[in-house]
Amino acid sequence: MPEHATAIQRGQGADPAVALSTLYDQALSFARVLHASQRRKSTGAPYLSHLLEVSGLVLEYGGDEDQAIAALLHDAIEDQADAFGGAALLRDVIANKFGPTVLRLVEMCSDCDSQPKPPWAWRKQQHLVKLTGGAAYECLVPACDKLHNLRCLNSELRAGIDPFRLLKAGPEEQCRHFNAVAGLFEQQGLPVAADLRQELQELRRLLEERESGQRLAAAGR
Repeated sequence: MPEHATAIQRGQGADPAVALSTLYDQALSFARVLHASQRRKSTGAPYLSHLLEVSGLVLEYGGDEDQAIAALLHDAIEDQADAFGGAALLRDVIANKFGPTVLRLVEMCSDCDSQPKPPWAWRKQQHLVKLTGGAAYECLVPACDKLHNLRCLNSELRAGIDPFRLLKAGPEEQCRHFNAVAGLFEQQGLPVAADLRQELQELRRLLEERESGQRLAAAGR
């Protein structure tokens, strides 16, 4: 296991010696071009906003440059393979540009590389199996991805927006999935798991609050 992975498992913060090179700049430019036409489903914000957030979280939780680059590219194979010319070509380009470690980390975030995508529940179950076979070092990027997704769901619920209206799965399915991955990341000793668990608890609280409000509104009609 890499030395930096052990540090992450012990719950230590980011290594102050970690510095981002021009390779990170190249990955950022590559991600911007790959996802140029993609938008966040609920807000319509450029998809790059999500990639930047996940990469920032990776660094905050002690990740190295390979992990930070993988965070920028973590949805490339899953979302942009067809537009790029196929998953095999995109994998080759990522490996050649950024190295085999980055490709391996990106693969850990991908639940499929085909269009149309298989059913949501099947994809998430298969992805959980993949994550279960991964090391803590390999799972930091997907854990930060889940954390940012959860924070976005909670933010929209607080704003009175239904974040599930455009998603492939409803609140119950989403909560079960987040609970499963949070448990896995806890077993791996990833410090991010504690924040993931906290956000999941907040999601459940907000959903209960929304349901209670809806019941009161229905009773008052």
